[in-house]
Amino acid sequence: MKGLERRLALVPLAISLYGCPQPDDSAIDTSDTYIPDTDTDTDADSDTDSDSDTDADTDTDENHAPVINTTSLPSATTQTAYNATIQATDADSDALTYSLTTAPSWLSINSSTGVLSGTPTSRGTSSLEVKVSDGSLDATKTYSLTINPIATVSMYVIDSDDGAGITTSCNVDVVLTNTSSGYTETARASGASSIAAFSLDQTGTYDISVASTNTGSNCYGGFEHAEWDNFIAGSNSSWVTLIPETYQNEVVSVVGSQLDMATKGYPAGNVDSVRDLFIYMLQSNYRVPDSYGWNDSIRDSTTPLTVDTIDWTYGGIQYNDGLELAISYWDGSLAPDVQQVSSGGDIWFTRGSNWQADPNSEDDSHGVWTVTDVEIEYTAAGTLESVAMFFAHEMGHSYFNHTNVSLFVMDSSPSVDEPHELELLTARNFTNVGNATPRGYSLQLDGYTE
Repeated sequence: MKGLERRLALVPLAISLYGCPQPDDSAIDTSDTYIPDTDTDTDADSDTDSDSDTDADTDTDENHAPVINTTSLPSATTQTAYNATIQATDADSDALTYSLTTAPSWLSINSSTGVLSGTPTSRGTSSLEVKVSDGSLDATKTYSLTINPIATVSMYVIDSDDGAGITTSCNVDVVLTNTSSGYTETARASGASSIAAFSLDQTGTYDISVASTNTGSNCYGGFEHAEWDNFIAGSNSSWVTLIPETYQNEVVSVVGSQLDMATKGYPAGNVDSVRDLFIYMLQSNYRVPDSYGWNDSIRDSTTPLTVDTIDWTYGGIQYNDGLELAISYWDGSLAPDVQQVSSGGDIWFTRGSNWQADPNSEDDSHGVWTVTDVEIEYTAAGTLESVAMFFAHEMGHSYFNHTNVSLFVMDSSPSVDEPHELELLTARNFTNVGNATPRGYSLQLDGYTE
């Protein structure tokens, strides 16, 4: 508006100059000479404002990448459903999508929630990489996932001679095989308690096998058994008993080559397996044994095995002296603790016309046979040694049913001492091995070939 005001102000001057008498040039004040206005019609305050629609502070927002907040994952356990959640945030509140770029085959992730799930089948450590995307930008993070075994087992490997741990320098390996799936693990007995420590990826019932370690250095025979024990989730303990090589050497020294195992379906002279030796003894009369020996309380010395005394003298022989010799022959093989009582014992005697044992036994719901008591019928014998041997033999039938000496398979006629001593050797092992598997089921001495 300033230019217009100036032009209006010059109008009277123009009229004065051009429409009225002119004064002398000298009277004209040249200081008011008209100077054209250089201001154009474009006003600085025109409609085009310096605060135009294009602003230095633009309305376009910057996008931010997601952030993964989870720093580590909880461990998993085999055969157990696994769940964990990946936590992530986005500054722009964009919807996020979760995915796995690297992961074990059993693991998956929910694309919307970030929940990891699956069931691992084997223990160990797995690496996985998680990606989180907002549709434009991504974030990734790598995790180490520990997978623990579902079960552990402390397998005590026992020497059948004394019930203590084996000599671990023999390098005894125990193999457990899942009866249903065939999954197998091997562990070596070690430490002062000779424990084979197992980590198992599966629960359930397992077969057991132990290879022979007989090397001439007083190690152990092999053993195997189906459905040996059942292992549940968590910590378990179990045991297996092995026959020492010293026992096998003792058997060989007693019967030597006369023990014809080949006739029974085993390699000649093979007394390597405690099972083979038991089968030989238990089925030498081709019958499944009626019982497997005394109950656990007698086996572990909680209670003694009681034997009645005998008050009978014949031919100058005091028969109780022969009975005491018979008990000493067993040397702890009949039971860890044997005591004589006047009457009411676990083993009691009736004088008759023959030598014969009549064990009474019972079984539980798992088919485990145990002796309740044994009646031994006795008669005259020629010498004190014969009395002792007959008593020892008849007491042995609490383990071996009624196995007559004539039914032992020999390639020559042995003396009476040899098969009886073999009974004692085998019974000594059987006392420590027991009559049942750790599951509480009857010890199955299968695989016998007539």
